[in-house]
Amino acid sequence: MLAFGIAAWAGAPRIRERISAIAGPFYLNALGNVAWIFVWHSQLVAASLVVMVGILATLVVIFRRLRELPAPTRGEFFAVDGVFSLYFGWITAATLLNFANLCFDLKWYPFDLTMDQWALVSVAVATAIYVWMGSVTRDAVYCAVFVWAGIGVWAGLPDITAPVRLVALTGAAIVALVIVWTLFNPWRRARLRGP
Repeated sequence: MLAFGIAAWAGAPRIRERISAIAGPFYLNALGNVAWIFVWHSQLVAASLVVMVGILATLVVIFRRLRELPAPTRGEFFAVDGVFSLYFGWITAATLLNFANLCFDLKWYPFDLTMDQWALVSVAVATAIYVWMGSVTRDAVYCAVFVWAGIGVWAGLPDITAPVRLVALTGAAIVALVIVWTLFNPWRRARLRGP
């Protein structure tokens, strides 16, 4: 986001025009972040999920608007498009985690599953979301977030069960393959133009 902030303040006119296309939802996103910090630190878990969904919605709008614009130059990608792909990927994972936290807080898991069973389902659903997004958008940066998160679960706290670790690592490997596919896909390369 630092690169985005610098570009918004002192970037080339073409980059600032790109930023102006997403200004509205970005301001709402910023307000959502302020609200989320407040409700999360107040331990209002359900409210934090509602706010997180709102943040995610603003990123969906931003992502779609950027995709509707002409393909970015490398400079525009690193200052704007890539920044929001990374942020969108992170908030997607954070929203799923927020929902998992709400289930844990309520001591309730859908379909009468145990906590470990729900953890397995959650990781599998997250894998499916990132595979689908990678296949549809060819966005390697968005998908890279899940590879990082999956490896983090696999190497994480000792109380994470072996099946959850295995599913997380498998999911990370599958999404990594999607990333390789996107990077060597001619359509994906066409999304970048010029220096």
